[in-house]
Amino acid sequence: MRGFDTMIANLEAGGITSLDDLRSFFWNTHHNDNHTDELAKLNAKIEPIDKLIKMMKQRTKYSSTYKEYQERSAFTQSHFRKKNVAAIDAYEEADKYITEHIKAYYIKGKPPKQSDLQAKFDKLKEKYNALVPEHKTFLKRKAASQYTQQVRNYLESKKQQERNRQYQERKRSQQKKKDYLE
Repeated sequence: MRGFDTMIANLEAGGITSLDDLRSFFWNTHHNDNHTDELAKLNAKIEPIDKLIKMMKQRTKYSSTYKEYQERSAFTQSHFRKKNVAAIDAYEEADKYITEHIKAYYIKGKPPKQSDLQAKFDKLKEKYNALVPEHKTFLKRKAASQYTQQVRNYLESKKQQERNRQYQERKRSQQKKKDYLE
């Protein structure tokens, strides 16, 4: 009983205000506000699109340098490459990544524009952000439910005490009847 005041304070801080709220965490049942799987799936869709958009921007940023590099003769290309190695490597890295990963986002057989990918990214991110507050509340409640075992044990001990009390009353009443009959 000593730690119950802090336990109750922590439960209330976590949004658990009744025993029914806490009971839902006793046996790991499904909670409607648990969006762990949904958020993971959305995140798995968001991250590749975000990376692809970043690579498209990187390729665009260094495209003028790479174009100038390509237009040079073989003799001057090596000198130009040494001078602009970071920009050319960044362009080639981005181009390679885009070539490998853009096929998954083709629209009617055509590669998507950066604006199309950005729109898709924004839509997915909006869905993700809509689920986050409700999921954070669930996680807070779940963290507060760390006391479920203690509460379960307490409730079980209360039931056991009540059963013992009823048993003792029955014994006493039987003893009284026995004494009365004698």
